[in-house]
Amino acid sequence: MRESLDDAQKSVKRETQRKLEEFGYIENGEMVKEYEVPTVDKVREIIEKSKEAK
Repeated sequence: MRESLDDAQKSVKRETQRKLEEFGYIENGEMVKEYEVPTVDKVREIIEKSKEAK
């Protein structure tokens, strides 16, 4: 069980790294812009702004 969890954690870390590179947050192993983890309040704010724009 422990080995499976370790493997899953490594897999998630690799995929997260790959996506950060894909979307331009990391270049050559260096962070080039900060990734802001959205909060519930931020998501609500985005939704409200999109409703107002319509």
